[in-house]
Amino acid sequence: MNKKQTISAINEIIEKYEGSLHSSDFDEPFSPVYKSVGKDHAQTIERFATDYCNVTEYIHENEVGETSVYYDDLSEELLDEIYIELEQFDIGIEKTMNKCKD
Repeated sequence: MNKKQTISAINEIIEKYEGSLHSSDFDEPFSPVYKSVGKDHAQTIERFATDYCNVTEYIHENEVGETSVYYDDLSEELLDEIYIELEQFDIGIEKTMNKCKD
């Protein structure tokens, strides 16, 4: 997929879940690194929404800020990582829902 297709696929999955997912919604917490600024200073993606994500900044494991970043501004590698995790999450939810129907 190209970047535009990946963003579209990400948005399609997120829309199934009321337009937002948090990293804690996943079976194993998923917080991809947006930027690693230096030792003990990182920015991770914590919330996934339609068209954008929220990036939380940590210094020495303390949350010091948050900002929104459009998916268009993310690298293709990071978008692919997000898409794969969201797809696995969505498949897991669908399997669970199907088991509940039986």
